[in-house]
Amino acid sequence: MIERLECDFGSANVLVVTHGVFMKVLAQQLVQRGYNGKRISHPRNGGLYVYEQGC
Repeated sequence: MIERLECDFGSANVLVVTHGVFMKVLAQQLVQRGYNGKRISHPRNGGLYVYEQGC
C-alpha cells in the first residue's frame, strides 16, 4: 500500500482513514521506510498522526 501511495501521490499530502490495528502496522512500516512521526501504542479514535519523509 505504501508503494502505491508514494507512486500515485509523490510528495503530496495524503490523508488515510483506517482502523486502529491497521494504523499501528502502517505506522511501523512508515518508520521502517524512513518516515518520521509519533510512535503509536494505542491509536485513539479520531486521532491525527502525521508522518513525514525523513530529512
